[in-house]
Amino acid sequence: MATVISSSVFSPTNFLSFPLSQRSLELNPHPARRNLCCSGKKYSSKGRAAKSDEELCDELREFIESMGLPEDHLPSISELRDNGRKDLANIVRRRGYKAITELLLNSNSAIEGDNLNDINHLKSLLCQKETELSQLKKQIEDEKFALVNLRARVKAELGDIQCSIADKDAELRAAQEYLNGLKEVHINYRTNGQVVEVAGSFNGWQHKVRMDLDHSSECIDSPDSRKPELWSTVLWLYPGIYEVTEIKFIVDGHWTVDPGQEIIISGGFTNNVLTVDG
Repeated sequence: MATVISSSVFSPTNFLSFPLSQRSLELNPHPARRNLCCSGKKYSSKGRAAKSDEELCDELREFIESMGLPEDHLPSISELRDNGRKDLANIVRRRGYKAITELLLNSNSAIEGDNLNDINHLKSLLCQKETELSQLKKQIEDEKFALVNLRARVKAELGDIQCSIADKDAELRAAQEYLNGLKEVHINYRTNGQVVEVAGSFNGWQHKVRMDLDHSSECIDSPDSRKPELWSTVLWLYPGIYEVTEIKFIVDGHWTVDPGQEIIISGGFTNNVLTVDG
């Protein structure tokens, strides 16, 4: 059990005669308070941790905002005390109104500097986005221009195709009208030969039309008899009179006329006359 030293009998001589543990107890009767003083933190006289400058400025700004005061106005001690902030009032009174005002102004300046940096950063981002938007708009305009040109080219090509179709339709109608006037004409010729052809003004004497042998007309009475065989072909001609000039019929390369058909002599040439009924 520890020995309690009465202050009434304390003297330097008596103190030196006590053990070291009792000397320490006598010199520092409140060891917990000594430990707080040596912990490195700042504490108020009531044992609470002192506010940092940043915390103090934050609480003052909150009070100013709640009271609707100007941002650069430091509330008076009485304003703080009357509105329930005696802790802030005591700090302002202890550290001085002027010092706290400068501290708050410097803090506001730092915040404004941070805000200015944020604003500049946002402006930079906005400028970048505006540049990207401008590039996108230009790209869209270029694509629109290309689309307009494509439409114009397609429209022109479509117009050409439509004109070509119209021309072909006109040609087709003309060909149909031309064909509608043609008549089927059968030409027959009796002769003996290997190759029988016909030519005339109906095709401008451009080529010979080969005739086909009618095998039903071949002679089967006796092998010695040489009766003429029937050769025929079909021509598509317009109604009217066609003068079969010069050749008439060509039998094995020899030009001849059919004596059984109408004959005409013109310009020293003897030809058959071919009539196409309308």
